[in-house]
Amino acid sequence: MSQLQEMMTVVSQREVAYNIFEMVLKGTLVDEMDLPGQFLHLAVPNGAMLLRRPISISSWDKRAKTCTILYRIGDETTGSQLNEAKNILAYELSKLESGAKVDVMGPLGNGFPVAEVTSTDKILIIGGGIGVPPLYELAKQLEKTGCQMTILLGFASENVKILENEFSNLKNVTLKIATDDGSYGKKGHVGMLMNE
Repeated sequence: MSQLQEMMTVVSQREVAYNIFEMVLKGTLVDEMDLPGQFLHLAVPNGAMLLRRPISISSWDKRAKTCTILYRIGDETTGSQLNEAKNILAYELSKLESGAKVDVMGPLGNGFPVAEVTSTDKILIIGGGIGVPPLYELAKQLEKTGCQMTILLGFASENVKILENEFSNLKNVTLKIATDDGSYGKKGHVGMLMNE
């Protein structure tokens, strides 16, 4: 597997939850995506910033040569220059429409060791907030092994809940969701679901 750089094409973009966007990108870079849990480095579309932003790969379709990323705008409020840069990139990305080009590097990161899983394994997948998207391709790959999966997801509230339907549509999955404010699923953080 090698790291590549490509001007990928935006196939579609939509807001899937409050300030959370789903972008589908197309390009030959998808051929290099083999390990769920990896990420891409995206450049700011208008070229105003030097830094790239890492965004996890949520899923891919090798036949269509597309990959899907989910990203959030506006919630990083520590005031640091790094968080300001992340928000500028996310905001600029959110304005892109179908047919636009994005400078992408990747895939980066080690990913999850899916090849080690067998059909007799019972897998526990835990994630929260914007950390949930890379777990979707992981679950898709694990589904192929026939293993049993328990997936525990946590969100701040119902209005930022993502990918519930996608996880629910997979085979051999028990899905539980918690929200900090109790607006959906169990009230509390995702770690509380482990106690059940």
